[in-house]
Amino acid sequence: MATNTNNYGFKKPEENDFYSIEDQNRNWDLADTKMAQLNSDLLVRVNNSSILAKGIDFNKVTVSGFYRFNSKDDYLNAPPHSWGQLLVIHGGGDTIAQISFDYDSAACFYMRTGNPPECGGKGTWRGWHKYTGIAV
Repeated sequence: MATNTNNYGFKKPEENDFYSIEDQNRNWDLADTKMAQLNSDLLVRVNNSSILAKGIDFNKVTVSGFYRFNSKDDYLNAPPHSWGQLLVIHGGGDTIAQISFDYDSAACFYMRTGNPPECGGKGTWRGWHKYTGIAV
């Protein structure tokens, strides 16, 4: 008797089950829908750059890469400035770093690290820390 996968409910026929094209098409439709949701839930891609969509929780931005963000009020757990670039470094394992560059100030950046559950860790995110320098 066929079973379903745990995460997405795909139908998995047993070896002695009748193969159903209707079930297979349903699986493909479900996969297509879930993949589209993943794409739209995390990022809006514009001209090969990644702009974080409004409502995104920075705790869930765990894929290494470069991201642009708008007003800090549009996001959860964002750094204490608006309009900037975010660098995410997650080389695997359960630790991560996020570095945020403030569009309005070339003389500072913000950084936080952690081993949060979003990365498989047993700890938490640390707070955002401001680092300043002197413009030359």
